[in-house]
Amino acid sequence: MKSVGISILFIACAVAGSAQEVQPARGRDHIQLTGRVVRYDAALHRGTSQGDLILEVQNDEKLQYVRLRYSPNGFGFDAPKARIDQLLPDGMFSEGPLVWRFTAHTPLTKEELGACSTSGKTFGKKSDGRLVEVDRYTAVPGKEKEQVPEWRSLGCVIIDNWSQLEVPR
Repeated sequence: MKSVGISILFIACAVAGSAQEVQPARGRDHIQLTGRVVRYDAALHRGTSQGDLILEVQNDEKLQYVRLRYSPNGFGFDAPKARIDQLLPDGMFSEGPLVWRFTAHTPLTKEELGACSTSGKTFGKKSDGRLVEVDRYTAVPGKEKEQVPEWRSLGCVIIDNWSQLEVPR
């Protein structure tokens, strides 16, 4: 019982402290978020079983964004290798109009807090050959022109589960 209260308090602090005030529906221990993935860390997705996504949250009032982190067996360097059925589906990153429902929680462990407070760096070469840091997040097809806040300004939660929703035609 005590951990539920602490978890809800932490959720309130995390949401209130972010530049984008996402107010998701709350379950007992989890947050429910529904929306479309608009950006993702392609290098992380291709090279590991982890995910780093920016979700456009469906809300009647205004456009909101939240950062989602995923690692099927924890974020520690010694986490066990993921099974195929634990990987995020490629459709999440290749089909912008798809709507997803995520069950998530606020970061609770040092590893989860670290995953939410950092992002990998990607470098590209300028025309003169110098290396410069480039944006790590790739737009999902159909969302290239959407102006999305920088990841540092967003609230961050850890994905527990997801499902694809049917989009009415």
